Amino acid sequence: LDVGQDGDFSELNHSEDFLRERVKSYTTEVQLSGDFDRFKFTAGGYLSRDDIDFLSASIRVTRDTNNATIRPLVVVPGFPTVSLPVLNPTPIASATIDLGDPTVAGRQGQNSNNFQFTSTQSLGLFGQASFEVVDGLRVVGGIRYSRDKKTSADYGGPLSNTTLQGVQFPTLQPITLDAFSTDRSFLTSFQARTYSNFTFRGALEYDISPDVLVFAQVATGFLSGSLATAGTNTDDQKSINYEAGIKSRFFDNKLQINASVFRTEYKNLITSFQRPNNSGGVDTISSNGGDIKATGAEAVIEARPIDDLRLTLALSVLDSKFGTFNVLAPHQLVNGNPTAAGRFVNLSGVASPFAPKFTASFIAAYDIQLGSAGKITPQIQFYYSGRYSAQTQLSFVDPAGLQPAFTKTDLRLGWTSADERFGIDAYVENIENEIVNQRTTYGGDGIEQVTWGYPRNYGVRVRAKF
Repeated sequence: LDVGQDGDFSELNHSEDFLRERVKSYTTEVQLSGDFDRFKFTAGGYLSRDDIDFLSASIRVTRDTNNATIRPLVVVPGFPTVSLPVLNPTPIASATIDLGDPTVAGRQGQNSNNFQFTSTQSLGLFGQASFEVVDGLRVVGGIRYSRDKKTSADYGGPLSNTTLQGVQFPTLQPITLDAFSTDRSFLTSFQARTYSNFTFRGALEYDISPDVLVFAQVATGFLSGSLATAGTNTDDQKSINYEAGIKSRFFDNKLQINASVFRTEYKNLITSFQRPNNSGGVDTISSNGGDIKATGAEAVIEARPIDDLRLTLALSVLDSKFGTFNVLAPHQLVNGNPTAAGRFVNLSGVASPFAPKFTASFIAAYDIQLGSAGKITPQIQFYYSGRYSAQTQLSFVDPAGLQPAFTKTDLRLGWTSADERFGIDAYVENIENEIVNQRTTYGGDGIEQVTWGYPRNYGVRVRAKF
């Protein structure tokens, strides 16, 4: 995988970033299941290995300085105490790139190459069993042991106060990147760490009738830490989930209702902060310490009043909020105000990103039977989302990452052959032509990059099974 992108997200030819990744992996799993009337069980093991070679490189193709005559500061509209530099660098007109001296203010440019070789060996042992205490009442219990053994060898590229010849990046394209280096003179860190954890699930299930099941459960979750290129590592992230609900079918399976309420608590989540490095740049470091608590309810109702008509309604209510969380950079805004220099801020009551308070969707489809000629199916799909933040870092509390409430409607008309091997669909998506913020990233020089969803679009798809 080779990826190239603009480093500062602007229209200026300021910097280029490159990523190269090579992955080798294998997995294997063994399961044993048994059914002894009232007692049922499943047990097994899981083993995997992932070897990843990762190269991250960047090069500035213009001179960069904070000298006010070249990069003047301007006041951010609406925030009179906050100023940001104007991106106005001058081109480097040379076949060689002068990387400058990081010890001198107004250095001419900079380059970085970081190579990381990681290996992760994962082992999982799991088992779950259920026992029917009395007719219709079951006790369910499960446990899993997880162990991740991770190693990371990190390499740095050319030093910042040297002159880089154009041969390394002759055309500034990802494919021209150097091969992965294993020169030990460039080795910056080596670390190995093993993460292990036991997680569990406990549940009660009761069949009110053959078509109605109610349940209550508690389960824990675990995500092992990470090893970063800066020689740092993080601890485990953990969660616990409480849930109760119902699964049911009525009227000879013509109506299905599934609903649940839940509360999930996340602890020790990985967050990010920035710190100056020895070369005069800034490193983004991951650390633990974030908390989120989410409470919600969801329901899905499916109905088939007649054989060829399908109706689906899905509703979700969510209250997901932060506790204490890390600050990415001291100059970020929190609730419209600059943060203090400390890394952690109290965000109690602030909604977490990508968590609208209410969502709803409705789908209606009807099959018009044509006998040996197949069938025609018109379909409408409607989706509503409350507002949410699409910011991936703490600056999501800045209004720049806010996505207001929106609706999205799709229409589709399809034909399917009688043997269901062939089909053709004509569609129109996002009839409202709503521009949806799917992701906002806090990037270089304080600029935010937004990834937008598709506007109104239409087309034809052809389907075939062989």
